Amino acid sequence: MRANKHVWRKARKKPVTVEFREVIGEEQIRTREGVLIAKQGEDYIIRGVDGELYPIKKSIFHRTYEVVEDQGE
Repeated sequence: MRANKHVWRKARKKPVTVEFREVIGEEQIRTREGVLIAKQGEDYIIRGVDGELYPIKKSIFHRTYEVVEDQGE
């Protein structure tokens, strides 16, 4: 019997700058995956590299992203 061997490799997420904002109340966000709900106090809304919007839990955001200061833009 032949064992199914999976090889795990490592990859690092490319450094990409995204825009984000606070959620006000409860907002419905139309995403590529459908309509998702973002909740104030729990989520941020991110604008991705192609202009797409999606909610992200604040706890995941802070583990994944580093907030950068505005460059006067």
